[in-house]
Amino acid sequence: MSQSGVVIAAVAEVFPQPLRGGQPLSTLPAGCLVAVTERAPKWLTLRLPAEGGVGPQTGFVEASCVEVVDPDGRGYLAARRALLEADVEAPSKERLASGGGALEAGLARAWNLYGGVLSAVSRELGIDPAYAVAVLCVESGGQGFGADGRVIIRFENHIFRRYLDAARAAEFDRHFRITGDQSWLGHAFRESPSHAWTAFHGSQPLEWAAFEVASRLDADAAARSISMGLPQVMGFNHALLGYPSPRGMLAFMGADVRFQLLGLFDFVAGADGRGPALAALRRGDFDAFATLYNGPGQARYYGDLIHRHVQAFHRLKPAGGGGTASTSASDAGATPASSGARRTYEVRPGDTLSAIAGRFGVTVADLVTGNGIANPDRIHVGQVIAIPEAAPAPPPVVVPSAPPEDVAGGEVVDGHVYVVRPGDTLGAIAKRAGTTAAALAQANAIVNSDLIYPGQVIRTPASVA
Repeated sequence: MSQSGVVIAAVAEVFPQPLRGGQPLSTLPAGCLVAVTERAPKWLTLRLPAEGGVGPQTGFVEASCVEVVDPDGRGYLAARRALLEADVEAPSKERLASGGGALEAGLARAWNLYGGVLSAVSRELGIDPAYAVAVLCVESGGQGFGADGRVIIRFENHIFRRYLDAARAAEFDRHFRITGDQSWLGHAFRESPSHAWTAFHGSQPLEWAAFEVASRLDADAAARSISMGLPQVMGFNHALLGYPSPRGMLAFMGADVRFQLLGLFDFVAGADGRGPALAALRRGDFDAFATLYNGPGQARYYGDLIHRHVQAFHRLKPAGGGGTASTSASDAGATPASSGARRTYEVRPGDTLSAIAGRFGVTVADLVTGNGIANPDRIHVGQVIAIPEAAPAPPPVVVPSAPPEDVAGGEVVDGHVYVVRPGDTLGAIAKRAGTTAAALAQANAIVNSDLIYPGQVIRTPASVA
């Protein structure tokens, strides 16, 4: 059984024998995906596809030029041939119509684009496909590749600096700048001291330009300091996804969107494939999953958001289509919407009427009036609340699948994300995060500090409840 490999050198020469010299059979560019049939310390055996009228060939490439996913055979999803050979898109009979609000449209798009792989992953992990696509929609960056065909990345100056020793601090300072006391804010770079400083977050060409400057200083440290692709997992987490190096992880993420999708669920499954986040997802406990994945501060918000995506999937899926699992008991908290039907929500422990209103984008007054509630401060577990129709939903919320924190000595030392709720102001968020509205506006490229909207993702220096 062959293993997937990807070229991490600028070019890799493939020889007819495990020796350098002579005419190579082929020259493979960086990022090229290859099938590795045998591995030795210095040479890998490749199966080359038929080309130019010549049938499939066997060739040899130096092991340092190619990285193999899951070389220890620990069973990562990204190394399983059945998953790598699955169709990426959902088959035509399982495609979803995008009718409804923004949430439904985003869900249908994600499923139609990636439903083939998501179905295969769901079977492998023993989860409802609705859970898989809901996690993808809520916990991923929403896009795998930029307009130029390169994988989406985000380069973090402050993380890169940690991987450079004191001797290279001056070199860092010549090319990278961090403005202010909060290291995750005010990032800029320049090609050389003769160039102007350039802020780069929000522009993929500039993210890549900053990354390439960093790579000239230290290629491994640069790759550790970026988040990648759909899952937006940081490079320093490469081992959790089965990759021996961060450069290899980047190459695989850029070679095929399958590796991005499988990377998200390898991250969920954990190092041994039996992580607590996967266990929570299997039993449909979305609040517990969100606690493990997003942290306790916003667990209920993200758990409810995943829940809503699951419900939307079961509303939208074609009758009898695709063999997807039936709606689980975890979906019992709300009645599926249909034409003429009203949404309902069953109160859970810890809920307040204001929190329920915030989740569904309505006001407390709407809920009080619509449900004949005498005292808004007294609702009880199991009570069924009718949810009135709300204004059109904002675009689907997307957040990095790996929190934008680095962990040192067991303590979180970098930033967090906060999802704006109805009634929030930037000043109030800043106060709870221990910073200023101006600093948040600068870090998040917010032009008008008085204009933020529910569902907007704000990067903050501390967790905001």
